[in-house]
Amino acid sequence: MRQVLFIISLCLCFPLFAQTSSSQSETDFLNMKKKYLAEQAGLTSKEADAFFPLYFEYQRLKKENNAKVWDNAKEISQNKQATEADYEKAIYEFIETEKMNTAIEEEYMKKGLEIIPASKIFKVLRAEIRFNRNILKNMKKPNNKK
Repeated sequence: MRQVLFIISLCLCFPLFAQTSSSQSETDFLNMKKKYLAEQAGLTSKEADAFFPLYFEYQRLKKENNAKVWDNAKEISQNKQATEADYEKAIYEFIETEKMNTAIEEEYMKKGLEIIPASKIFKVLRAEIRFNRNILKNMKKPNNKK
C-alpha cells in the first residue's frame, strides 16, 4: 500500500513538468528537489553528485512504466464498449507494472548502496515523500489555483 501511495504521489508531481514548455523549468525543479533531498538526507555534495543521476534515472524508468499502464487504463475507461475482460486485463497490467517497478527499485537501490550508505538512501526516500506532500499541499492552496 505504501508503494502504491508513493507511486501515486510521484505520478501527481510529474504533470508539473508537462505544464512547462521549457526543459529549463524541469531542470530547475530537479535541482530544487535534489537540493532538498540532499539536505534532508545529509548527503555531501560529492555523494549527491554521484547518487542523484542514478536516482533520477530510476524515477524516470518508473515514470515510463506508469505512463504506459495509465494510458491503457485511460483508453479502457473512455471506451464505452469495454468488456469485463478488458477491465481484467487492465488490472493485471497494473499488477505487472508494480512487479516491474519493484524490480527496478531493487536494482537501483542495490546500485545506490554502492554509492552511499543505506541510512542515507532511506533518508532520501523519506524526504521524497515529504517533498511530494509539500508540493501537493502547495498545489491545493487557493493562490495556486489556475
